[in-house]
Amino acid sequence: MLVLDKFTRIVTVLQVVLSPATHTYLDHPYEPDPEERGLCWAARFVDTKKVFAFQPDSFYDNMDFLTSGEPLDKETACAEGTVNRVPLEKPHNVVGRTSHSWPFMFL
Repeated sequence: MLVLDKFTRIVTVLQVVLSPATHTYLDHPYEPDPEERGLCWAARFVDTKKVFAFQPDSFYDNMDFLTSGEPLDKETACAEGTVNRVPLEKPHNVVGRTSHSWPFMFL
């Protein structure tokens, strides 16, 4: 969760284009199935709903699952004593978002 805190601090100073691996890397499996082709280094799966439902101005609302498949939500992850939650003070500094795919994963 420390990455999110660093992100919110950076956005208060710089303009950024987001590409969070948990929601926009298209080389992760489409379904959370062990037989599904793809990498699982940042997310257990990335489907169309997850990509288009991504909320760049509220990273904490995007929490859904750990890579192990266990459910994760904002209330649990941001409970008092678990993370120092820093609000996004300048959402206008998020100037875009992009997604990535590594074509060799689809061959």
